[in-house]
Amino acid sequence: MNFEVLFHVKERQLPSLEAQFYDLWKFAKELGNVGLGLDKWYAVAPTEKESLAHKAFNSAGPTGEAIRLAHSNNRGEPDFPSVGVWNGIEDNGGAVLKSSLILNGICSVEFNSDGILEHRGYNVVADMVEQAIKLWPATCVKVGPFNYYLDEMQVFPERPGVGWMLYLPHEIAHNQVPEAQMLRYVTDVNGHKGTIVISEIDGIFDADNPAHVHTANKIEIRLADRGLLPKYADL
Repeated sequence: MNFEVLFHVKERQLPSLEAQFYDLWKFAKELGNVGLGLDKWYAVAPTEKESLAHKAFNSAGPTGEAIRLAHSNNRGEPDFPSVGVWNGIEDNGGAVLKSSLILNGICSVEFNSDGILEHRGYNVVADMVEQAIKLWPATCVKVGPFNYYLDEMQVFPERPGVGWMLYLPHEIAHNQVPEAQMLRYVTDVNGHKGTIVISEIDGIFDADNPAHVHTANKIEIRLADRGLLPKYADL
């Protein structure tokens, strides 16, 4: 599952690495309800052995060693700071959480997981989207399998794909997108209303299932026709 939050930093200066890492910690706390407690995350380091020797989080926030490694990893990249953590597992059962910032451009927080059973229910994943928009001022959040986006299964490459679900920061009525299996109305960090458009509720979205892809594509076309699916350049 690929889960990506897109947003802009509106201040004239980027947050510190410590603040960026602290936001990841706040989101990671919510993931404790879906099989990824704070003690399961490790800092990013030059080698896997060194990484697994340094926990990323504790109950108070990011660990000192994780912050130190983040500063080391970002040396020479002051205009595009990124911080990340992983759960120490490659492939099946693995998870990665990463924040990448830039001034005057699209910032992102990505959460990727593979084969974690708790992430197979649409309601659980929609809860995660709702928690994310309470932390970051999202212009959109898209959730779906890697190959839906990488294999260009989505209709419009210049616009966010719906995949399993897509959050947009405005209210969308059911009659505006009847192809959606569910619409969930949510409130973001600034108190603005938005909508999570969900294409599949009977299990996880499967990009190898033509019916799932067809439904997501129909939603994308409907949203674009109604002027509700922005281009990346307009986010």
